[in-house]
Amino acid sequence: MRLSYENMTSEELVRRYIDVGMRKHEATKLYYEGEDYVTPCNALVEEIGEIFDILRSRNAETLLLPLLDHENPGVRLAVAAQCLPLAPARATIVLEAIEAAHNHVEEMSAWDTLQKWRNPIFRGKVWAWNKPNSL
Repeated sequence: MRLSYENMTSEELVRRYIDVGMRKHEATKLYYEGEDYVTPCNALVEEIGEIFDILRSRNAETLLLPLLDHENPGVRLAVAAQCLPLAPARATIVLEAIEAAHNHVEEMSAWDTLQKWRNPIFRGKVWAWNKPNSL
């Protein structure tokens, strides 16, 4: 059961974003066990997107920028993908580092995000990570 995000403070939403990002990172480990990782990951991606949308509606998405340095790669990946329009240079560095880390699932997500970001059709749009099929 999902929490009611609308009633949460922006700081509470950031903490929830971290929690969900860390759970998504854990869910990617199912890939290496030969299990379905797409279904749980997509549900968590959708939840991350909901939180981001609320923060953005409050003009508070910049509260996520410090998470570009978070210790968990799942959190960094989500923030970097969503905050490319806000901090393109820093987010690109984070995505390139994740891509180079060779965690297959997150590496592919980082690569895909960078490819779309570098395509002029997508540039400047927050498009990935708000839709469950963005893996």
